[in-house]
Amino acid sequence: MTKGTEKLVLSVFEYFVKAALKVQKEGILVLEELRLDKGLTETGEILFNRKVDKFINWMLGFILDGVYSQEANQDLLKSLSRFSSKRTKIGLNVASVCLDCIANGTDLNKLVVQTCVYVGVENQPKLSELIRDLKAQTAKDFEYKLTEEQKKRIVETNVFFKMKEDECNTILKQKNENLCELHLRVPEFKNQYAYIRLVFKPKGRTFDEAMYSCAIPESNKYQFQRSKEIYFIGDIPVCYSMYGFWNSHNNCGRDIKKFMALTDDIPNNVEKYLLIQSSISLESEE
Repeated sequence: MTKGTEKLVLSVFEYFVKAALKVQKEGILVLEELRLDKGLTETGEILFNRKVDKFINWMLGFILDGVYSQEANQDLLKSLSRFSSKRTKIGLNVASVCLDCIANGTDLNKLVVQTCVYVGVENQPKLSELIRDLKAQTAKDFEYKLTEEQKKRIVETNVFFKMKEDECNTILKQKNENLCELHLRVPEFKNQYAYIRLVFKPKGRTFDEAMYSCAIPESNKYQFQRSKEIYFIGDIPVCYSMYGFWNSHNNCGRDIKKFMALTDDIPNNVEKYLLIQSSISLESEE
């Protein structure tokens, strides 16, 4: 990939990551700011190149009008790719996967994988680093936009999640004590293991998403270290499970409006769908 093509790809990718982060915070209608009467810029000047700009502007319109589909995306992509340079085709394909990501709310980490299909896996570190930097900047900017009500809700919800973590730790300790008593009766099993996790699974969700997990002995040092770190929403320190609830694309997706709606009734919207799962085992060394 030439330097010119790489510059185009990174510019398009950055444009959409910023857009996706704004959508997560402010909702899909924020895309109106990107789709202007004269194109993608207020003056009508070309932002990327004529075909890429046209493709983006049309697809943003489809998303805002509620008529977006992958078929429409691919049809327009094929039309504009015809007789285009290799550089423009790559730019169009990257824009295509990015637009599909925004329309369907795809996790940004998956977007990196999809983009690498067109730009090569060797560029994955650059794309991942770009997302990390933009997320960090967004989080920093977000700090100054939280209202007093939102800050208060974050603090209150963090107290709730910290209590659930403490409950998990208490149950784990008791499970391990019971396991130790059992171990005395079957000493031929040399290794004992106790594990617990806090799962959030709302109605209709087909998979379990762990908000917190711990084990005795601690088997995953990386996970253990992460669970003990202090995380921040704006300038407010929060526990690991609270940050997971806030940051996860499947839950709040860093969307303060969604967070406020879910936590307005914690017993029915959150606690009702939290499960504490545990397991114990005795294993031989073989």
